[in-house]
Amino acid sequence: MDFEEIAIAELTGLASRFAALERDLARLQARRVALLGEADTWAERHANAVIGLTEPPASRRELAHRMAVAELATATHISERTIAGHVATAVGILSRHDTFAALADGSISMGHASLIAEEVTGLVGVDGEPADESVAAEFEHAILEVATEKSTGLTRRAARRLRERFAPESLTTRHERACEQRRVWVEPADDGMSWIHALIPTDAAALFWHDITSIAVDRRDTTRVPGQPESVMDERDLDQLRADILADQLGFLSALQCEGAFIDGTRDGGTPIGSAPTRVIPSLQVLVTVPVMTLTGVSDEPGELDGYGPVPPEMARRLVAHAPSMTRVLTHPVTGTVLDVDRTTYKVPAALRRWLALRDGTCRFPGCGRRSLACDLDHTIAWEDGGTTSADNLSHLCRKHHRLKHVVGWTVEQTSGVAGELRWTSPTGAVRTSAPAVRMGAVARVPTTPEATAAEATDVEAAGTEPAVLQPVAPGSVR
Repeated sequence: MDFEEIAIAELTGLASRFAALERDLARLQARRVALLGEADTWAERHANAVIGLTEPPASRRELAHRMAVAELATATHISERTIAGHVATAVGILSRHDTFAALADGSISMGHASLIAEEVTGLVGVDGEPADESVAAEFEHAILEVATEKSTGLTRRAARRLRERFAPESLTTRHERACEQRRVWVEPADDGMSWIHALIPTDAAALFWHDITSIAVDRRDTTRVPGQPESVMDERDLDQLRADILADQLGFLSALQCEGAFIDGTRDGGTPIGSAPTRVIPSLQVLVTVPVMTLTGVSDEPGELDGYGPVPPEMARRLVAHAPSMTRVLTHPVTGTVLDVDRTTYKVPAALRRWLALRDGTCRFPGCGRRSLACDLDHTIAWEDGGTTSADNLSHLCRKHHRLKHVVGWTVEQTSGVAGELRWTSPTGAVRTSAPAVRMGAVARVPTTPEATAAEATDVEAAGTEPAVLQPVAPGSVR
């Protein structure tokens, strides 16, 4: 054996032992869940025995529960609030027998189990009542199928989509009810910092993030540090710029006493020395997927906002009509556009780039959840080795995994043509697969008017297939 073979064999053994340990940890977590569940049932069984009968029944149960939580917390030096949260999570997992069984045999992690319990518990029926148990069980099994193959982040994204298949109420009705819960709150953090959270409708959140990021990108590339030579550029990263821009837009930049915080010449809360900030038109790309029947008002099937999940049909129509930075994706069976690009062309055309962004959804390295629009397009077979600029030889990779492919020795092949199924092989010989976010056919010809869209929609139901059409959105193009 040479040194490389020895190193690879060592890494193979390390990965195998780690996977086995993670399965053992899941089994141990299942025992912990069962024990925490016992604490909850103890409180139910013995409330009358340990709490005076002078207390009302509901109060006796609550006090007995607090008694059990306090006992576990003081025995483990964990806060009562944390223990109470663990007990609630355990009760949720134990209520989903198949999810608990999967955790107990090491098929899924504790993170997966908690996620599934949360999603299933959150599935509500008509008027916000709990969903029928048979529907909840189907929803649970659908998520479990994903959880055994995907990371928790990708499983949660899939669960958001699956929810629309099983939810008895329409997304529109649920969204109207959820809007009543909108709020803003502050969460203290360490070292004199705090988080500001806001629960608001998805379209508002997406457009805010899109806008503030565009402004940050523009200022990162063009802003000069006040009082410094022209060669000294702003060294703040995007996260710091977003924070400073938010503080400026909300009017409390002067209170943001952080080194280097300034907007257009206002530094460290000082007096402005430059012009007032100007609003930058967003230039980043966002995909809005809208079923064609929804777009024309015939159907109320939900749309989907890339990176966020399903959105109500009216919200999808509003985004398409009034957000010029959005790219509209209509799903319906029209054909005609060729995917392949001439062998002499290395650059990926815009239409094909958008089509691939929708197909892939995220970085295509197994388990990575970075959005495709923030990734590079990689030629599976390198251009210099004869690879073509075509859908069956392109996929999205984030910078980290792009480098992993080209430098570290991971290899990949496309196994299903334009459908985008990938098979990865690690340096140790382990094989991993990566499925696309959306099953798609060819990039199709785009109807040029709403009337043409509606006319071609007539053929949708007869065809029964759903290739995709991508089209830049013009403001006000849809009523």
